[in-house]
Amino acid sequence: MLGVIAFAILALAPGASAFNFTTIDVPGALITAPFGINKAGRVVGGSIDETGAEHGFLRQKDGSFVTIDVPGALATEPHGINDSGRIAGVYLDQNLQQRGFLLHKGTLTTFDVPFPEATDTIGWGINKAGQIVGYYLDTDAVPHGFLRQPDGGFSAIDAPGAFIVPESVIEPI
Repeated sequence: MLGVIAFAILALAPGASAFNFTTIDVPGALITAPFGINKAGRVVGGSIDETGAEHGFLRQKDGSFVTIDVPGALATEPHGINDSGRIAGVYLDQNLQQRGFLLHKGTLTTFDVPFPEATDTIGWGINKAGQIVGYYLDTDAVPHGFLRQPDGGFSAIDAPGAFIVPESVIEPI
């Protein structure tokens, strides 16, 4: 009961923030998993349809959905969207290899981390400068972080002794 009272007091406190919750369900999907949102309220994520196929989606601010499927992919999963609408994510190719992608204004760019030990590339977050962070798996399936520059250059991000990989990218100052 004390928790309910404390909640009521916080909810009525001056300057307290109010939150709006929106249900996000891709029409016809069995599962919908949103991963990223930008300041305009556009949401990206993945969904699984009744056949078990995984598709990417973009939910517009008006609630309409756009399907995002990398051509020829077995699965597509957008993870991040920046304020200019650039979308970063991962897709599964016909060889069951995960590869990164960038989608902007209808132009699809696919990418793989160019390091010799890299086997899979998972794009995750994207900032306003177009830098993409994510992780790649090495030949022993150990994850390592990466930063992809807008010009296509890559840098490894590895904290010594850590097993954590980057999933968002800091905005440049």
